[in-house]
Amino acid sequence: MAGSHTPHKPASYIDAFRDEDCIECGDCLSGCKYMDLDAEEAVEGVRRLRAGADWGPYLDRCVFCAQCNLRCPVDAQPAALILERLRERRRDLGHLPGFFAYYLNGMERLGSSENYFKDIYLASNPEAKKIIDEWSEPKQGDDLLWCGCGNRINPQNIEHSKILADLPKFGGVSDCCGVNAAKTGLYDTARHVTDNLIERLSQCRFKRLVVSCGSCQEHFRLIWPAYFGQEFPFEVISLYEYIDEQMAKGKFSVQRTVGLEAALSDACYGHLFGEKYLGTVRRLCQAVGIDTVPLAHQGADTACCGVAGFARNLDAAGVLEAMKIKAGDIRQSGRDNVLHYCMGCHTITSMTYRVKSHYLLDKVLWALGDEMTSSIFIPKSVREKAVMKYQDPGRFRLQMI
Repeated sequence: MAGSHTPHKPASYIDAFRDEDCIECGDCLSGCKYMDLDAEEAVEGVRRLRAGADWGPYLDRCVFCAQCNLRCPVDAQPAALILERLRERRRDLGHLPGFFAYYLNGMERLGSSENYFKDIYLASNPEAKKIIDEWSEPKQGDDLLWCGCGNRINPQNIEHSKILADLPKFGGVSDCCGVNAAKTGLYDTARHVTDNLIERLSQCRFKRLVVSCGSCQEHFRLIWPAYFGQEFPFEVISLYEYIDEQMAKGKFSVQRTVGLEAALSDACYGHLFGEKYLGTVRRLCQAVGIDTVPLAHQGADTACCGVAGFARNLDAAGVLEAMKIKAGDIRQSGRDNVLHYCMGCHTITSMTYRVKSHYLLDKVLWALGDEMTSSIFIPKSVREKAVMKYQDPGRFRLQMI
């Protein structure tokens, strides 16, 4: 990375909300399937959110998908206003549940001694540790593969992939894009994690950043510029786009077909990346032999898998409430299998839905000739520790972050 450009330094999410442009038409909320408001109620909701008064009931329905930005006729960016109110909720509470702080990566400089991803690393076999240690070293190349927290849960698939062999890989045990903090209203924490990663990326030399995790890609391409004023002198593309590009050049070809019939679940960020990205996903499905049917809610109207519902009050009840529409869509699809191109969606579906979940990247790499192990492997000791922390959540003071 030859350096980065920072045009401004926002102080919070609210700096991205164009208050002077908002006409309080209510379109942003009235079209939301989670808010379920008529036109009059939506206008009142916008007024309350802008005034900062009695906005809790509206926040409790939100899944933070940012589709309200697409419905706004004046591009006022209402999602930034909602995230600011979420930040105020965190501030008013004054602390985080200890179990949630446990899942925030990149916090070591702020005195957080325990971390879920670090514990996975410590409990991993020597080979996995060696891989992550190697990934932590700065790299150089035209294309650089960013290996986020999810990749480091089971690094062997990425490291031993013949398809990805030419890609230098970067991402140490404490490196994190900060998306979990950013999407749960922890602006200052997200900025801290983001600044740490910018410092780490500046040690590398590359022209394009290839990102396998859609949430990381959303953070690089959309959240960092909008909320943190951070722009980069390099292009960010998804690993799906990279693979599709290499296949078009004849570098890779399908060695075996997957032979799977599944409902294709769009992620909340999919449509935000544009039709080129969604077209790549669907083209890869067809190329490797996955027969998909769309869900009732797809594209710009996709439903939440449930994980974003956790951001409301940091409890499991939010997940169960937020997943109802998506779960209903999957049942109505008539398919026993569901395919995700988002690792987060795949993880939450595997844990909570009564359906067999599949991760597209695993299927594509396997079809191109790689041998794949499970994409989700959490050591038993870490699973037990995570459950214990949830049952006895404790408190993590916000002044620490």
